[in-house]
Amino acid sequence: LPEARGHGVGQKLMGQLEEKLQVEEIAGLSLSVDKRNTVAYHIYQKLGYEIVKEEGTAITMLKLF
Repeated sequence: LPEARGHGVGQKLMGQLEEKLQVEEIAGLSLSVDKRNTVAYHIYQKLGYEIVKEEGTAITMLKLF
């Protein structure tokens, strides 16, 4: 939702997801983001996700817990 942008909603949601995964003893999380979606890419990078693969416009990122 456009009105939610800039309020940290995405970071909060990712944080809650990561906490749940850690409780469930999941070792990490991978995701894909379109490199043209610079806002999302930078959020994931700020949260500690690292690029593991780039193909076309898709970037696959990984964070281990």
